[in-house]
Amino acid sequence: MMNQIAQDKQRRESTCEVSQCSVGYRGYLSNGQGKGAGKLRRGFTLIQLVVSLGVLSMVATMLFNAFSDGRSTARRTQCDARLKTIALALDAFRQEKNKYPTSLQELNEKHYLHEESALHCPMDVREDGTYGDFYAIRAVQDRGDLPILVCPFHESQGNAGEQVFKGGYTKQFLVRPAKLEAASGAMILRPGQSAVTAVAGIALRGGDRIQTSEGGSAVIRFADNSSCELGGAADVTVLQSFVASNAGSTLYTIVRQGLGTVMYKVHHGSKFDVATPTATAGALGTKFEITVFPNGTGSLSVIESKVYVSAQQGYAEVATGRTVPLDVKPARAVALNPNALAPSSTSTPTPAPTSIPTPAPTSTPGSGGNDGDKDGDDDHDNGSGNNDKPNKP
Repeated sequence: MMNQIAQDKQRRESTCEVSQCSVGYRGYLSNGQGKGAGKLRRGFTLIQLVVSLGVLSMVATMLFNAFSDGRSTARRTQCDARLKTIALALDAFRQEKNKYPTSLQELNEKHYLHEESALHCPMDVREDGTYGDFYAIRAVQDRGDLPILVCPFHESQGNAGEQVFKGGYTKQFLVRPAKLEAASGAMILRPGQSAVTAVAGIALRGGDRIQTSEGGSAVIRFADNSSCELGGAADVTVLQSFVASNAGSTLYTIVRQGLGTVMYKVHHGSKFDVATPTATAGALGTKFEITVFPNGTGSLSVIESKVYVSAQQGYAEVATGRTVPLDVKPARAVALNPNALAPSSTSTPTPAPTSIPTPAPTSTPGSGGNDGDKDGDDDHDNGSGNNDKPNKP
């Protein structure tokens, strides 16, 4: 009996010691000590952490895109304001000089613009780039719905470009990229980027410049199937191809040719302008060839239909089979043979070009030479040199 009592006492003491030890160990763990302390802590699991990071990255991306879009919109608005200022300056220049400037830099030099930044697009990454690289010379007698200046630096935002028309207004028509159909010994220069080797199939947008070597060649195909074929040592910049919604969704393409010989084949129904250093050739459903020499002068040869040449001091109509020099004052008297203009039995009648200049009722076509500067200097005459009247023949 005594042994039984002693054994029960010993078991109770052992149970108490184990219980106290367990309580102490739990306290030891709850105080953050011991090997297994981390197992009882509360925190994020790996999956929760990954999901949280994913949500944060999505929010950051959305905020960045919203900020970037807002900045792009602000820059486009600023660009449009500058283009409208240039349009007003060009109109003032025309009224006082009875012609358009050979380059936009004249607007600054003769104080029609008062800030150098007025000729620079906020989206243009080139340090020395100006709107003048996308300017097309027009004659005073040209229609007001012809583009005189474009800006291609906003085409990636909303797929729309900026256009300034001779009538003094701006638009933002949708643009269509061209494609390099063939290339050999050619390079592509994009604004603000290094030159790359031209390869067939590359998409071309406004501002893209194609240069060929002495023995090189390239073919550019536009969205309306018009094309230009560059020979050796040629230089062509795609200024813009836009859909003129006010003209029945007609594609209007403007390119700048700076050097070499290029053959142009314009799709019937489309509008196509080639700006050169001295003149702009406008065509509709036409085949013609332009050569620009290193000194900036050039020549135009019409193979099919007719081409209208706008220059600083007048315009001219060039018929099939004719070759004329491209000059600041094109020849007014073009002996047009009515039989040569009549379509043959095997040819398709060519619609009348929409770029036919319409002379103003009070002006004599082809008048020019007098720049309207009464004092003979190069400064802005503040209206005193207004020569908006026709010159005597």
